[in-house]
Amino acid sequence: MNYLCSTLLISLLTFAASNAHAGDIYRWRDASGVVHYGNVMPAQAAGAALTVIDKHGVVINQTQAALTAEQRAAQKNQQAILEQQRHNIQEQKRHDTALLNTYTSSQEIDLARADNLKQIQLMINGINAQLSPLLAKRAQMQSHADGSKTDKYRANERLITDLDNQLVIEQHNYDDTKNRFDADKARFIELTRNSQQN
Repeated sequence: MNYLCSTLLISLLTFAASNAHAGDIYRWRDASGVVHYGNVMPAQAAGAALTVIDKHGVVINQTQAALTAEQRAAQKNQQAILEQQRHNIQEQKRHDTALLNTYTSSQEIDLARADNLKQIQLMINGINAQLSPLLAKRAQMQSHADGSKTDKYRANERLITDLDNQLVIEQHNYDDTKNRFDADKARFIELTRNSQQN
């Protein structure tokens, strides 16, 4: 008798559980934006935003609509932009800290810039010193008939080209170094002014 009651109780609980959501109503919006209601969610509504309402009108569950390929791409692009912004902020903080730990005044930045530019200018002067006799040799060879067709002339031209390329690189290095120190000086002044005001 006890076993029979237990079996009956388990059967009733299983039946109640299987019918717990029998009175729920599904609400979804189709691709045209029209809102639909029903006690069964149709297959064509898969991926749509879904709201489940019980028989008392209480929302018991909500699911966001699945993103389209374009929306996923836009979301991924937005995340990449935010990640880059976070990275830039971290790098700026790191650079600011290094700047304040390296220099005590803007005059020190001027001195460091002058030293760095002097070293680069020495490199430029050295390249020009190597280039000068090669250019003179070129002019001498060109003054002779068919001088530009000899192996010596072509070898000389290769050396001139290599040195010209080095010269371009060092000139860019000079300009970049000058601009970097100018930017560092301006940032240093801004940071120290802000710290004095606070």
